[in-house]
Amino acid sequence: FVPFDEVLKVGAAYRSLGEHERAMLIFRATIEETFGADLKVTGTLAELGETADSLTVLQDLWRTFPDTPQVIDAYLALSDKLLAAAPNASENASLEAAGWSRKDLVQAALTHQRRFLAFYPRDPRAPDAGLALVSGILELEDFERTAVLAGEFASVFEEPHYADGFAYTQAVAQWYLGEEDRALAQLARIASVEYAAEGGQMSPSENRDLALYILGQIHHARRDADKAESYYEQV
Repeated sequence: FVPFDEVLKVGAAYRSLGEHERAMLIFRATIEETFGADLKVTGTLAELGETADSLTVLQDLWRTFPDTPQVIDAYLALSDKLLAAAPNASENASLEAAGWSRKDLVQAALTHQRRFLAFYPRDPRAPDAGLALVSGILELEDFERTAVLAGEFASVFEEPHYADGFAYTQAVAQWYLGEEDRALAQLARIASVEYAAEGGQMSPSENRDLALYILGQIHHARRDADKAESYYEQV
């Protein structure tokens, strides 16, 4: 076993010799190993039921360490952990003692997702963070904000899987806002569009069934049973 401070001396020696690439590799490896060791603390706290402390330490680690892939992964996981803890916040003694309600946890998760998109907009996981963000805002029933943000993201993340996911969320928000005609137009497009899949064959949107289901719900609410039934049958 070689302590971290001794490893850093090796890195410093390489740097003094002008071997900057080797020095960088040693320093990066040391950072990753240190982060991995510290990350285990969050898991231990969670196992002991200290949920609030586990989440706080994870956030502090992201602030402390440089943006290596491992650190970025952990930060994205933080919002997922906050959302996972939210439904049972009132039954968790640690969260209750820290004064964290379900709404607090959801809001914190949304804040972290916004930060992720601000700090790492070109990260391959940015579209997923965007989808999680608009879904979280929709869950808080802020329909107007959901509709606006989902529309903006749909124009930024143009890959069909993501663009249609944002368009679907926007349509649901528009439905709740009473903008049924706009929602119907969005959903009808998603339900009917086809994209070229790998190999050249055409395939429907991954959100097709969801769109058909909400189309059925809208017509169901309008008491148009025939149209509602025709959409439900297609799901």
